[in-house]
Amino acid sequence: RLAAARTELRPVAAPPLVTAPLPAIDPPPTASAEALALRREACGAPGLDPSRAYRLLGDGQRPDRTLWVTPCLGGAGLGQTLFVVQNADGSAEPTAFPGWSPERPTGHPGLIASAHFDAATGRVVELWRAREAPASGGACGIRRHWGWTGQAFELAHESRSTSCAGFLTGYWPRLFHREMVVPAANARSAVAAGFRVPC
Repeated sequence: RLAAARTELRPVAAPPLVTAPLPAIDPPPTASAEALALRREACGAPGLDPSRAYRLLGDGQRPDRTLWVTPCLGGAGLGQTLFVVQNADGSAEPTAFPGWSPERPTGHPGLIASAHFDAATGRVVELWRAREAPASGGACGIRRHWGWTGQAFELAHESRSTSCAGFLTGYWPRLFHREMVVPAANARSAVAAGFRVPC
């Protein structure tokens, strides 16, 4: 009985996150007016458009949804990336990256800082400085890993530098972790089981 009680008290591990690749659309479709407006609002006038288009749903000729990924240059030369979903009717909305507080410093939904995006695995690494931490003489750094499930980006890992709590930086304690498994061969079948990120 005691052994059974101990087993029941163990924390339940988050289920693995199955990620899905995001096929690039070549040549890319035309961005809708709403998608362009979101890009101008978040990135300013981009000049030469560096966006890449990725297929979310639909067949090989007509995507039902398109993910636009646009590199932007933020304040103080900080690299940022904007993720916008465009629907078949031309409507568009920023991609959701639900996360813990503090909120992202970019001020725009779908815009994340210092992002590395790997379309072949459907994974994003986000690394940014949330705020200055004068008590520790450093800056509060946050690292997040995201995985595309075939339907949305979900959080798989979050850690923060100790300066976020007022201590000297250099050590990144892990706040949340969920294993990401190798993408399935068929993106349509690579949909992870639902899991609510703890707040």
